[in-house]
Amino acid sequence: MSESGATLEFELVGELGAADGDGALGRIRDVAVSGDTIAAVLDEFGCLIHLFDLPDGAFRRAIGGCGEGPGELLQPMSIAFVGDTLRVSDVGKRRLLLLDAEGNEVRTVPYPPELGNAPLVQVDARDGLVLWKPHWIGSSPERNLVLAERPGDRMATGVPDPEISYTHPDEARVRAVGGTCAFRDVPRVAVSNRWTVELLILDTALGPHFRHREDGAGFDPEPAAPEYGGGWNSGFRAISGLACADSTALWAFRRYDAEALAEGTLRVERALHLLATSDGVILGRRVVEDTSWPDVATQVPAAGSGDRFYFFQNSWGPYPTVRIYEVELASDGAGRQ
Repeated sequence: MSESGATLEFELVGELGAADGDGALGRIRDVAVSGDTIAAVLDEFGCLIHLFDLPDGAFRRAIGGCGEGPGELLQPMSIAFVGDTLRVSDVGKRRLLLLDAEGNEVRTVPYPPELGNAPLVQVDARDGLVLWKPHWIGSSPERNLVLAERPGDRMATGVPDPEISYTHPDEARVRAVGGTCAFRDVPRVAVSNRWTVELLILDTALGPHFRHREDGAGFDPEPAAPEYGGGWNSGFRAISGLACADSTALWAFRRYDAEALAEGTLRVERALHLLATSDGVILGRRVVEDTSWPDVATQVPAAGSGDRFYFFQNSWGPYPTVRIYEVELASDGAGRQ
């Protein structure tokens, strides 16, 4: 692994969402992009998927809605584009839903029984690869693993493959998954470990490619304030996000100010952004302390394409939005917002 001394710069170039009406977002769960033409935003409150044109960000349509009827979603957890096909992980209906670029249903693929009775599944897709992340809240570390599936024709035909295999070698074990993503141009995936402040890049068979840990950087996770502990945050005030573009991954890690949390205020005590290639070369980083909205440190990276990354925020700005940033490298250490 090698590392550049460059500082990351984030230039805001666009925004998706509205205060009300068409394009208004309830609570953003995930974001997916198909090249530079379309963006999909998963709204977990309304079980909706909002489609936006790129690069202008014009609202196209919303699909879904909560329910068990045709065209409805029950518990959508994540979305990912493979070409022009949007894959939706609907945990409530235990299925992977495939939609075309206009949001029309193409087919559905049932979850295999190996995933358990009630998994919370996230999916990132690249060609024939589907990356599942079971997130078992409050369970033993061995159950919070990253699993890989290489289904061959399964996603093309919708027919379950009895030969499917799931692997979770010790080298790829992640105790507290902060994020997962799949590179578009290479058969590798990236995983962040929120517990140990690590970034892992794995080959598609989940063999370890490289592992980077932020030792001694002041990011060691600590127990959250009682008012904020538990639940999806697993009792920690450290949040990690991860987004892959073509052959780079943007890793974000932030730790909240415990005293501010106890008073009901969201403030970032320390935040890291790190840009790495799929080969394990760290291109640059940005570290800030004691910051709040609208700094990019308050937002979560969810998708990428080229040199653009898509961040979302639910709790900081005037209303939930997806903000689009171009990420550049500066060697003088003077990052801009």
